[in-house]
Amino acid sequence: MTKHLPHYVSLIGILVATIVGFVAFSYDKNFQRALIASASVGYFTWGVVHHILHRDLSLEIVIEYAVIACLGFVVGVSVV
Repeated sequence: MTKHLPHYVSLIGILVATIVGFVAFSYDKNFQRALIASASVGYFTWGVVHHILHRDLSLEIVIEYAVIACLGFVVGVSVV
């Protein structure tokens, strides 16, 4: 766990920045949608880069991150 800590700190940073922005810009629904889209892309990119660095990237992992990112996007946009 400790050798992956810098990776997880960056992921938590992406998600925390999204939540803070979502709350801070509660009056702007379009900006909230853009934040959710950015978080989804960031999550997907983070996952792919993480597995590239650890040399265990496969098509199944890419598909998994894409599906979870899309699911998060759909759930997030439905909240707006």
